[in-house]
Parts: sequence; C-alpha cells; structure tokens
Amino acid sequence: LRVLYGPKIDRATCPQHLKWKDKTRHVLQCQARGNPYPQLRCLKEGSNREVPVGIPFFVNVTHNGTYQCQASSSQGKYTLVVVMDIEAPKSHFVPVFLAVLVTLGVVTVVVALMYVFREHKRSGRYHVRQESTSLPLTSMQPTEAMGE
Repeated sequence: LRVLYGPKIDRATCPQHLKWKDKTRHVLQCQARGNPYPQLRCLKEGSNREVPVGIPFFVNVTHNGTYQCQASSSQGKYTLVVVMDIEAPKSHFVPVFLAVLVTLGVVTVVVALMYVFREHKRSGRYHVRQESTSLPLTSMQPTEAMGE
C-alpha cells in the first residue's frame, strides 16, 4: 500500500524571518515533506533569484528581501514566505571623515596662531640707542695706496 500526500514545508525547520549579517556564510534550513518527495525552491519576489536550500552560501545585501519557498510535487504545491533581513556593515566613512576634518582644522588654527604671534613679535617697537656724537663717523673704505 502506497499513500500519496501533498507537499508541506515544516515551519519548525524553516523560519519565516531570518536576520543575518552581510558578507557571512549561512544555510537556509528549510525541509519539505510529502509523497512523492517534493522539490523545494526559494525564489526572491520580483527578481526570481534562487537561494540554495540546505547548502551553505555567501550572504550579501542583495539577498535582502522576501522569498517564496515552494515545495512542489505531482500531488500539489505548498508555499511559505521567508523574509531575509541582511544587516549591512556600519560605515566608518563618516567618523573617519570627521576626524580628518577636525585634525585639519586644528592644524590650520595652530599654524595661523603661530604666524600671527610671530608677526606680532616682529612688529614690536625697538628703540635704537643713538651713538655718541663726540666721535666722528669715518669711512671704512680702503685708502689709496701711499706713495704713488
């Protein structure tokens, strides 16, 4: 005696909501039962992109979305909706960019302050002491050779 029955996807082994991290390896653990044994395929809605079932695969953000997992055999079809939520890595661009801007700002302020204080120091008043007028100033040029 052979009893035939339609396909069914076991909800206990096929979670309807998955939360995975981007660029990691995972296995979609869905199992279908039925007689005859059904074929199980999970296709992304809107693109018909197939995700392997029971086989490790590399997850990335393009896997994010809703999938129709369908078990089918000569006895019928059974569909279960599975949502994959793929968490993208946090971007370090903004903090690094802000750190570079702050560093450049600090360096600019320090350089500007050094320039201003150096110029201020140079522009200070200096008093030149006048030389005594009792000694005449003489030229330091060589005198003509004597005896010519």
